[in-house]
Amino acid sequence: MKRTMTKSSVVNSNAPYEDRNKLPEQRLWQAVLAQSVYDFIYGDYRSLQTQTDKYEAKKWVNLKNTDFKYTCELAGYSPEYIYRKVQSVLETKGDK
Repeated sequence: MKRTMTKSSVVNSNAPYEDRNKLPEQRLWQAVLAQSVYDFIYGDYRSLQTQTDKYEAKKWVNLKNTDFKYTCELAGYSPEYIYRKVQSVLETKGDK
C-alpha cells in the first residue's frame, strides 16, 4: 500500500484534541508553515508564477533563514525538527 504524504505528516499535527489548547494565532502559523513546506516539498507551484518565486519557496526552508525559524517558533515547532522532517521527506522522494 502506497503511503500518501500530507501536510500534517510533515508538521506532525496528529491528535485533534491537541488543538484545543492552542491559540488561534498558533493554528494560523501552523497553517502558514504547513502550506509553505508542502509547496516546497511537492512543488505545488500553482500560485507561483515565475521561476524566481519557485526559487524563493525553495530557499525559504532553511535553518539560516530567520523568517523560517520565526515562523516555526510562532507555530510552536522547533525549526530544527521541521527542517529534519523536510529533509527526510525529500530523501524519500529522491529530491535531495
